[in-house]
Amino acid sequence: MSVWNRPAHVVKVQLMRVEQDGRGAFRDVPDGGLIDVPCTVQSAREWSTAEENLLNGLQVLDLCRIFAKVWPGDVRSLVYHDGAEWETVGSPQHFDVSPRTDHWVVTLRKRGDVG
Repeated sequence: MSVWNRPAHVVKVQLMRVEQDGRGAFRDVPDGGLIDVPCTVQSAREWSTAEENLLNGLQVLDLCRIFAKVWPGDVRSLVYHDGAEWETVGSPQHFDVSPRTDHWVVTLRKRGDVG
């Protein structure tokens, strides 16, 4: 199965924009509705790990990568897949050496389950 020509999954992408609230603080707010994106989602590694967070204690750190022909999002975008909310890690990478293999790779970190 081709990662680019026959995607195995469809994720929902929520575009976000920065907005200043009444107190002068900047926040990410949704910019439009959810966008369906055909893609292939793969684990970024074979294991799950954890990291210590001063506010929340020990947190599970799950990473995955998306391979897609088109990607509407940017570094602020949220992704919904498999019952979880994911945030973009770094900027989405666009590989456009040839039209046949033109694709995007996006690395995501799990923020938590939704539902």
